[in-house]
Amino acid sequence: MIKRILSALLIIIMLTGMFFSVPVSAGTPMLSHELINLYPSQSFRLTVTDTYHNYTFSVEDENIAAIDNKGIVYAKSVGVTEIYCTFLTGKVLSCTVNVKQGASPEGVELSKNNITLFAGEQAELESAVIPVGADDYIFYQSSDEDIAQIEQNGVITALKPGVTVITVETASSAVNATCLVRVLPDSGYSDFGSDISGVLYDISGEPMTNTSVGLKGRFSEQKAATDTRGRFHFRSIGSGNYVLTVYNGATEEESVSAEIDVNASDIKISCIYTNSGLAVLYGASGSSGTALRDIELLQNRVQLNIGDIYDIAYTAVPADAAETYIMYNSSDTDVVDVDKSGRVTAMKEGIATVYVSSSNGKVTKKLIVMVSQGDIGKFEWAIIYLQLFIILMVVAFYLKSRDKKKGEVI
Repeated sequence: MIKRILSALLIIIMLTGMFFSVPVSAGTPMLSHELINLYPSQSFRLTVTDTYHNYTFSVEDENIAAIDNKGIVYAKSVGVTEIYCTFLTGKVLSCTVNVKQGASPEGVELSKNNITLFAGEQAELESAVIPVGADDYIFYQSSDEDIAQIEQNGVITALKPGVTVITVETASSAVNATCLVRVLPDSGYSDFGSDISGVLYDISGEPMTNTSVGLKGRFSEQKAATDTRGRFHFRSIGSGNYVLTVYNGATEEESVSAEIDVNASDIKISCIYTNSGLAVLYGASGSSGTALRDIELLQNRVQLNIGDIYDIAYTAVPADAAETYIMYNSSDTDVVDVDKSGRVTAMKEGIATVYVSSSNGKVTKKLIVMVSQGDIGKFEWAIIYLQLFIILMVVAFYLKSRDKKKGEVI
């Protein structure tokens, strides 16, 4: 009887192990940096991708640097030391901290914080380390070299449509600056451009319905027709000067036209058709009204599992800012993908930075996204407890049967 019970319990253990795979790790832990360059009195945050395992930080030489339990590194004196991240599993990761001697850079000034190029075009990004006399080491890096590349002399080459972030690093890991680069295709069409909404009126103020309206720029040309209210719409227009034309309804020949300027913000216009030309009146526009001063993110750092989705939430400062067109860009799309609406998708294990920027590039905030393979859920824990319980029952039956046999022998 006991043998049958033991056999049944062993079968249950095997079946639960076959059908319910229990993860033993939340992913391979990684540090955000392998080398940190600092000057005395500077600080820098070192992050870990895996938040499931418990870990502790330690420093090889505390006279050179220190680190707290949040991963913030404090440079003390000149020298080189190692920081160790030790997990309960015994795994140890390390990061080299190089505390330099000399005048520490306090910032870096860029000639531009936002650049829009057409594929194949080039632009130069100038930078200067402040204050004067500080270590003037500069290193340029593009977050996506398939979209745009930058040489170490600051020359940017646009390769294909998309958005990338140029990071300008200094001699200190704690001091850097970024420039958002948008690359438009040769056709001028781009998902990152502006939307133009307009209404066409005649000289008496009545809407002109079913009338062809065209927009022509350096690299693109679009046509639209007004609806029953005289409204028309052009989508994804790149920055630049354009000619807005109203066509003759019968012959489709150009009738009247006017120049308009697009500056990477959505535009609302009213157009009045007259015998002498086309009058354009600007309504609500991203270039007028209260300027956007800041973007306050609800969270500056999130931990996701592979496959998780996170919607970026923010508050515009001031709340009535005219410019509300926000752009999103991921530093590593293999790890984290983000769409135009700010929806983040965790793709694979690692760390990536999502840049949340105003359309003119003057305001940029960073969201650090750490992606791991996933934690052990309640169901998986229940399976573990069930297996442990069954093992204990097996052991108990075994010991009972052994004691019974010993009693029979005696």
